[in-house]
Amino acid sequence: MENQPSSFSLESGLARFDILATENKWPEFDSLALKISDNFDYLTWTEEGIIDDNSNFRDLALTILENTRLQLSEKGIKVLETSRDNKDEDPHLRRKAALALFKHGDRSVGTIDRLLDAYQNDQELRNRASVLLGLSE
Repeated sequence: MENQPSSFSLESGLARFDILATENKWPEFDSLALKISDNFDYLTWTEEGIIDDNSNFRDLALTILENTRLQLSEKGIKVLETSRDNKDEDPHLRRKAALALFKHGDRSVGTIDRLLDAYQNDQELRNRASVLLGLSE
């Protein structure tokens, strides 16, 4: 359990994620994020993390929101919609917001359009977008 974000305070866990991202250790970042995606403290934090100035925290928040099996709050859905709709200057993170929204039941034109954008323009997200959209590779 050592070095697992869930074994630290929220602040220590967030610092650990920031270090992993800064050191470009994305596979470890993503693996740990999946492990805490159903942690209520982290899920609650995502409502703030998704609008943080630090893009690493926005990425973490979106990864948690995409992968959690817990129901999102109304505020959580609203911040995802805002992120998807050009609030985030990073197109990759806007696309991740659409993935999360789709997984939580949003089938709006804005979400589908952003998923198509991910499929066409984001190599990292292409396969996930393809699966959600039912496209064959």
